[in-house]
Amino acid sequence: MRVSQTATSQFAIHQFKDYIGSETVIDVECECQTDTAPSSSPVYLQIYNTSDGLWETIDYDDSSSANTDFILLDSILDATNYKDGSLVMTCRIYQSEVSEGEIVYHNSEIVFYKGETIFV
Repeated sequence: MRVSQTATSQFAIHQFKDYIGSETVIDVECECQTDTAPSSSPVYLQIYNTSDGLWETIDYDDSSSANTDFILLDSILDATNYKDGSLVMTCRIYQSEVSEGEIVYHNSEIVFYKGETIFV
């Protein structure tokens, strides 16, 4: 699946959810591309922890060039804290630029080729 997310003066962000049922180990993988180089504005893959209500960064890219495919991935060995009451996990990918402690917004497009959960 390919999803194009355009952003002007805001975060470029895409959130996706997957039903994981009784699975305890999950692999999250996203192939991405952006026209703003992650080397100048990192791209983050995060998963929502339903137990503490916080987003956790599970992978990021801060070295790729613009308009180049790169992969963000991680294995979650215990999915217990990442399922909601409907047994659904939530992930997001976002890009923003931080300079001297402030968020500097930019024009950007992040393209998501895949946003899938692979069951182990």
